[in-house]
Amino acid sequence: MTDYNFYQDASDAKPKREPLTGYALSIAIAVALFALTFLEYFVATTDDLPIFSSNLIPLVVIALVKAALIINYYMHITRIWSLNEDGH
Repeated sequence: MTDYNFYQDASDAKPKREPLTGYALSIAIAVALFALTFLEYFVATTDDLPIFSSNLIPLVVIALVKAALIINYYMHITRIWSLNEDGH
């Protein structure tokens, strides 16, 4: 009788990609903010966008996305509601 191994060996498993942490996350956020700033400059200097009659709506959306990134990752807003206060 053949013995089937239903459990995958650790050597056969594909390595899982770890989420960005620490230094890599800071670099990714900085690059995202740079890209959004470049996009914001492009939208602001364009006379008329084909979709919108004015540039106000896209600029506000870009500003809100940038503000959300800054508040979440640099100002650590999520720590306000955490159970562990970390001495603050």
